[in-house]
Amino acid sequence: MINSLSTQLTLLKSLLKDYTIPIYSTTPLPAFIKFLRSQKALVSAYLSTQFHQHRVDSIEYYTALRDEHFSMSPDSFISSALSVEHRSIVLDRVLVVIDSKPTLLTDPSDIKQAAIKHFQSVVTPPLVQYSSIDSFPPRWQRAYTPLFDIDTLLYNSVFGSVFRLLLVLFITKLFPWKDLRPAIPLRSILPKDLFTSMKNVRNNFGTRFLAQLVSPCGSRLLSWKDLRFLKRVSNKGSVPAWFTYLFNLIVIPNSPSFFILQQFRISSSYTVASILFIDISRNYWFNPQWAISFNRNTNSFLVGRVITTYPAPRNEALISHWIASSVDDLLSDFTACQGCASALPRSSTSKTLLKRCPSEKCFSYVSLSTLIRYPTKPRTYIHADTRSVSLSASLGYAKSLLLFHLFAPDRLLSTNEQVPRISDIQLPSSVSTLYIDGSFLSPPSHPVSSMAFAWTAIDPDGFILESHYNNISSIFPSALRSEVFALLHGLDSLPQNSKITVATDCAQLLSLWSLYVDAPFIPKLLKEPNHLLWSSIRTIMSQKKLDVSLLK
Repeated sequence: MINSLSTQLTLLKSLLKDYTIPIYSTTPLPAFIKFLRSQKALVSAYLSTQFHQHRVDSIEYYTALRDEHFSMSPDSFISSALSVEHRSIVLDRVLVVIDSKPTLLTDPSDIKQAAIKHFQSVVTPPLVQYSSIDSFPPRWQRAYTPLFDIDTLLYNSVFGSVFRLLLVLFITKLFPWKDLRPAIPLRSILPKDLFTSMKNVRNNFGTRFLAQLVSPCGSRLLSWKDLRFLKRVSNKGSVPAWFTYLFNLIVIPNSPSFFILQQFRISSSYTVASILFIDISRNYWFNPQWAISFNRNTNSFLVGRVITTYPAPRNEALISHWIASSVDDLLSDFTACQGCASALPRSSTSKTLLKRCPSEKCFSYVSLSTLIRYPTKPRTYIHADTRSVSLSASLGYAKSLLLFHLFAPDRLLSTNEQVPRISDIQLPSSVSTLYIDGSFLSPPSHPVSSMAFAWTAIDPDGFILESHYNNISSIFPSALRSEVFALLHGLDSLPQNSKITVATDCAQLLSLWSLYVDAPFIPKLLKEPNHLLWSSIRTIMSQKKLDVSLLK
C-alpha cells in the first residue's frame, strides 16, 4: 500500500492543477499518519466539489431542456412532466387490531382489504362494474338517466365562450390591445442608460410612469421635495440625472411652477391624488391639523391650522390663518398672520382653545366642505420666536390637491370625454355576476411578453349575457396585472348604479381590493406597481356609483 502511494499522489496531481506533491517520510509514524489524513481530506474535498458541480450542471441541463421542450416541443414537455416512476411494495403480512386484539393477517385478500381501509383517503375501494344504467342502484338511476326534454342548443353559448377563450390563449396577435399608454411610461421618454439608472426607484417605489411624477391635474411636474414626501423616490442623495433630464425635456422653459409641455400632459384619470380629509372625530375638542381651503367668492386660498371642528348643522372648522413667506408655490414656509380683515373677534372664540395657540392671532370659521388636510408630516414644529413653520409639501402641490378635490369630480362626471374608456362594451343592467381571469403569456413567436385577460357576464338566472377576451402587451407584465386589468375592463363595461359580484381565483387580488379599493386612500397605494390601474378602478366605481363585492 505504501509502495503505491507515490502513484496515487501522481494521479491526484493530474486531477488538481495547482497541487504539488509534498515531500513526506514514513517515519516517524505519527507524522506519516498526519500526512495521510491531510491528503485524505484533500481528496474528500475534491470529490465533494465535483459531486456538487455535477449536481449543478445536471440541474441546469434539465432546466434548459425543459424550457426548450416547453417552447419548441410541447409533446416532449408533457411527456416528461407525466413520466412519474411508480413504486410499490408487496405486503405478505399485516398486523391489525380487531376487537381490541392484535391480529396478524396473512391471507392476500385480508391484507388487501386492510390496506384499503388504512389508506381509504388515498386508495379507493374496488369499483363495481355496471354494464348499463338499469343495473345502477335506484337512487343513482334517477341521477344518471338523461333528460330527453332538454334542447342541446342551450349549451352552444357556453361552449362557444370556452372555445373563444382557448383561442385567445394561443392566437395573441389577432386582437388589438389597450394599456395605460396615456400615463406615459418613463421607458418611452428616457434614454436607456438613464432609465436603467433609476432601477432602485422602479423596484423600491414602483415609480414607472410620468403620471406618478405630476400633479393631480396632470399639468405640472412635481418638485423633487414633493416626490420625496410622497415616497415616490428615494429620500437620500441629490437630484439624480434622470430627473434633471426629464425636467429639461417636459417642463416649459422658465416656468416658475413647473408647467409641462402640452404633449406630455396627463389626463387626470391617470394621476394619483393622495387627498386626506379633516379629522372630525373630536368635535369641540382641541384637535390641531394643518389644512388648506379655497374661497370661491374671492378665488383665494387659505392655509392654516384647524383648531377644532363643529358638527352639523354648522359643519365648520375654527382655523388659524398663516401667510406664505414667498410668492413661489414651490416653497412651503409660512408665518402666522397677526390680524387681517377676515379675522374673528377674539371674544367670539373659546378662550380655552386660544390659550393652546400662543403663536396664532388671526382666526376664522371655514366650511368643512372646502377643507382638506395639508400634506405634511404628522408632527410639525412651530418656531415660537419667529412664529413660523415649514410644512413638508410645497404650496403648489397642496393647491393642486384641493382644486382636484373641489372641481375634478364634477367635471369628470359631467363630461364623458374627460375619462377615456378602456372598454367599448356596454353591458345591460341585468348583469349580476362577473367572472374574470387573466394570464401572463410569452409565446415563442412573439418577441415581447404579453398578457391575456377575459371576463364573462352572467345574469341572475345563470345565463351568459356577454363574454370578452383580449390580450394586452405591457412593459411590466405579471399575472396579477392581467387580473387587475380584467377587473378594470369588466367594471368599465357596466352601466351606472350597478350592483355586481365579481368572482376571481386570484387571492392576491382579493387582499389588495380590501386594502386599496374597499377602504379610504392610503399613501401605501403609491408603492403598488399596479397603482394606476387601482386608481382607475376607484375612479370608475366613483363615477358610475358601482356596488362591487368580490368572492373567490
